[in-house]
Amino acid sequence: MEIGLFFNSAFQILEGWSRERSEFAVNNKTFALTPNYSISLFTEAYQWTAKKPQLKTRKQSDDITWYFASPNGANLKEQDISKFLRMNKNISWRSFNSYVECQNSLRMISFNCANLHASNCTCNFFKKSYTCKHIVGIAILTKILQVPPEAKNIPIGTKRKRGRPAKAKKALVVQ
Repeated sequence: MEIGLFFNSAFQILEGWSRERSEFAVNNKTFALTPNYSISLFTEAYQWTAKKPQLKTRKQSDDITWYFASPNGANLKEQDISKFLRMNKNISWRSFNSYVECQNSLRMISFNCANLHASNCTCNFFKKSYTCKHIVGIAILTKILQVPPEAKNIPIGTKRKRGRPAKAKKALVVQ
């Protein structure tokens, strides 16, 4: 009896989703097939690249390069990278705390220059939104993406104010 109620509820949910996603609906909800690059993400990426992070690289193929960055800006050593890769390959953590410590010790960005949306990062923000400041920052450094002027308007180290950013004022105009 309970499984019948479960299936009935599941079918009602799927029917509702189907109506919302219909292209003929007035308030059509479309599926996002690519990540959205917001101005705040560009600002974070621009500020991250302006701090000149120390990146170590390893070439995987013609299109994919692994970049390694320290989350706190410390100097990276090859033995730290080797230890990180070895522990992830062998899955050799003794406890959950050692797993968390290993994952937070550095950021591994698998950057695909041919298809930016296929890039990966080990930071927590990427796990939720499928894009992060590290991927956008490396795309900026490799000149794949251009930083919009609105993202450059804030001084480094300050937070953006709420609301839409003001357009840049014209230079050499007396006001």
